[in-house]
Amino acid sequence: MATNAERKETRLVARTSTEIQEIIQRAADYTGATLSQFLIEAAMSKACDVIEHAETLHLSMASADALFASLDNPPKASKKLIKAAMGYKDVVNRFLQLQARQKTVKHIAKTYVACRDDIPTAVIGFHTLTGYAVLIPPAHKTYKKYPHPLHAVKLARLAVDQAYQGRKLGEKLLIDAIYRTVLVAQQLSAIGLFVDPMTPEVMPFYRQYGFLAANVDDTACLEMWLPIKTCTEVVKILL
Repeated sequence: MATNAERKETRLVARTSTEIQEIIQRAADYTGATLSQFLIEAAMSKACDVIEHAETLHLSMASADALFASLDNPPKASKKLIKAAMGYKDVVNRFLQLQARQKTVKHIAKTYVACRDDIPTAVIGFHTLTGYAVLIPPAHKTYKKYPHPLHAVKLARLAVDQAYQGRKLGEKLLIDAIYRTVLVAQQLSAIGLFVDPMTPEVMPFYRQYGFLAANVDDTACLEMWLPIKTCTEVVKILL
């Protein structure tokens, strides 16, 4: 096995303008670091922040209360969600071919693509699922009743080819993501399906299918989720 000293190092190269380089060099000088050291430290800090945001959700006391209330008494699947599930069941074998594609050799995420039945190589939409961790304050009254962190599934990406928008393909991909979340929950613990809409304009799409706000007291957080019992109710339609 290779030791730390034997591990190969990798060179990072970035092109930028002289003005930007001078600003970065000025900041590095203030810290007493070399330009290379400063860039690596800054990049590592940013990378850790991005990974933390992508893989973990920190809840306040109020948001934890709302989450556990929804776990204990999950909302019934909305009529629109049930209708979407029935539509998914009717067309999935005829119109969609969902194929798992490995994002990385480390199995960080799984991407499922929708292809036309007559052109199997033409990707017309996809969604990406990844593992997710939800953290609640240790002082919360129900903290000791659950293993921590709380495990969940995250819908990291969902996109539809522009030429196929307006055909409810995004809806069918969402149902597929819910279905696969239930499959995960049957093997491992998962409290539900989470999604980060990224912009407020996208939130109504998920809200119409019954997704709830994950951080009820933080309006800047767009995170939404669907409790596992609601997901399971939807999947029963498919079986």
